[in-house]
Amino acid sequence: RSHDGKVMEGQKSNASVVMTTEYSGHVECSETPSPPQHIIVSNVTSTSLTVQWMPPINPNGNLEFYKVHYSNIGNGTPVESLEIKDFLSYHLTGLTPYTNYSIYVTVTN
Repeated sequence: RSHDGKVMEGQKSNASVVMTTEYSGHVECSETPSPPQHIIVSNVTSTSLTVQWMPPINPNGNLEFYKVHYSNIGNGTPVESLEIKDFLSYHLTGLTPYTNYSIYVTVTN
């Protein structure tokens, strides 16, 4: 949080682009936290995947939660985001088979 109590979202991690049938391995390359580190996408199936990360090097205060952002890059579906507390991974489900997704993680303090 900033000095005036506002919640501040930090820098986003590098984005990973993944097709839901297998991991592509492609990575696109103040007071806010630095981005989460070592983003890994694993356990990829036709409709789900697991995203894992490590905490930021410079948290700049207490970390409130992480956000996993993902979007379908094939049809331009807007980014969806999920708030994750107390965990360094998340299993995304309900994905569209044979679809490329852009995935990145941010942290909020």
